[in-house]
Amino acid sequence: MRLILFLILMALISGCAPKTPPVREERGSSVTAGVLPDEPSPPPQPAETVLGEASTALLDDGESRVANIDLACAAINGTTVPPGGSFSFNGTVGRRTEANGYGDAPVIVNGHKEQGCGGGVCQVSSTLYMAALNAGLQIDERHPHSHGVAYAPDGNDATVVFGQKDLAFTNTTDKEITLSMWTEEGAVFSKITQKDT
Repeated sequence: MRLILFLILMALISGCAPKTPPVREERGSSVTAGVLPDEPSPPPQPAETVLGEASTALLDDGESRVANIDLACAAINGTTVPPGGSFSFNGTVGRRTEANGYGDAPVIVNGHKEQGCGGGVCQVSSTLYMAALNAGLQIDERHPHSHGVAYAPDGNDATVVFGQKDLAFTNTTDKEITLSMWTEEGAVFSKITQKDT
C-alpha cells in the first residue's frame, strides 16, 4: 500500500515540474545584435583647386537686405562654367522682383541711397567680381557704382541692374569651373574652384 502511494506521489511531482525548453544553437551565423554589416565606402571625391576667392563684410545686416543676398547667393552657388563658356549674373540670378522673393532694401541710384526691390544684391555681384579677378578670368562686362561702397575697395565693386547692367566673365581655363557663394558669420563669400584630374 505504501509503495502504491509513493508511486502516485512521484508521478504527481514529476508531472507538475516545469519543463525546460530545449536549447537551440544557431550555427553558421556571425551577426552580432546591434551591429550592421559594413557598407561599401563611397568613391573618393576628386580634389579641388581654388582659382580665386573673396569675401565682403555685411555692414548693413537689415533683414530684407540679407534675405536678398541669400537668394542671389543660392541662385549662383554650384553654377558651373565650361572651358570657353561665359557667366552672366543677370542671366543666372534673374529678375529681382517681389514675385521672385526679393524685398525692398537700400539701393544706390544716381549717387543716393533709396529703397528698391532686391537691394543688397550688388554686394553679391561685387564679391563674385573680386573672386573672378583673383582667378584671372576674362571680365566681359562690369559696371562700378556711382560712388564707392563700404564693403569693397575702390575699383572692386560691380553694380548690376537687370536688363541694363550686368556682371559677365568668361572661363579662359581649359577645365570646367564651379562658382560657390554663401553667407556666414556676417560676411558674403565667393569661391571659384576647379576639380583636379
